Amino acid sequence: MIGNTKHKEAGRNIFMQSVTGFANVFAFATAFLLTPKVYAGTLEWVLAMTRESYGYGWDDLVSIIWWGLCAFGLFFLSRMTVGTLMIMGGMAFVTRFL
Repeated sequence: MIGNTKHKEAGRNIFMQSVTGFANVFAFATAFLLTPKVYAGTLEWVLAMTRESYGYGWDDLVSIIWWGLCAFGLFFLSRMTVGTLMIMGGMAFVTRFL
């Protein structure tokens, strides 16, 4: 009976590691593909807001920081979304069939 508990725990651990790995790969691909689009589509607005609020001369620094925020924001948003969907899907599968 003791081994049965460890077997279930090991199965959950493998599932969670797989979910994390898949979510990371998917998030990296999403960030790689979408960062240029999001960055290009929002940069002028961010620079205009920066000039209005802080004056001129910040364009280069703000452009670099904004690129990082777009890339990391997309990465973590997509990782959170995929991880949550897979966990919910896995739980739905387990509750339905087991």
